[in-house]
Order: sequence, then C-alpha cells, then structure tokens
Amino acid sequence: MNNSRVNKNRAGGDGGGIANGVPLGGPVPLIGGPVTLNQSQVSGNTTAHGGGVFNFGGTVTLRGTSITANNPDNCEPPGTIAGCTG
Repeated sequence: MNNSRVNKNRAGGDGGGIANGVPLGGPVPLIGGPVTLNQSQVSGNTTAHGGGVFNFGGTVTLRGTSITANNPDNCEPPGTIAGCTG
C-alpha cells in the first residue's frame, strides 16, 4: 500500500484498520501474507483487537508509515510488527 490513509474505521473483531489474517476465520484460521505500507497513515481506527493493524502469521513492513491513535491499540499481537508500538 503506497501513500494511503486508513483512518477512522470500525470493525467487530480483529484489525480496525488492517487485518492481515484472522485466527478464527471459520473452520480454518486465515494466515496472513506479506504486507508493506509505504509512506502511509493508519490512525483513529477501532475494534476489539489490533485497532490499527492486526497481524496473524504474516509479515507487515512499515516504511515511512505512522500507526497512531488507534483503539484499543496500534498493533496486535505486540511485537509482531517492527516499528509499531502501543
């Protein structure tokens, strides 16, 4: 994703802004793939888990991208997305 904004979205489960995979996507979990965000913004999104970005089994690379002010957190699970905090 290049030069994009993912702002002020709501979801009922995982990934208010971006969901890269879903642990309970039906009878079989949906494993995420490679995602790269270049010069983008993820802000003001809300959901139960991973307000900004939820990552399940994939890789998310941030290049010049800000992930801020998402609820309840910016990225989940903690530590799965380098450069994303809170």
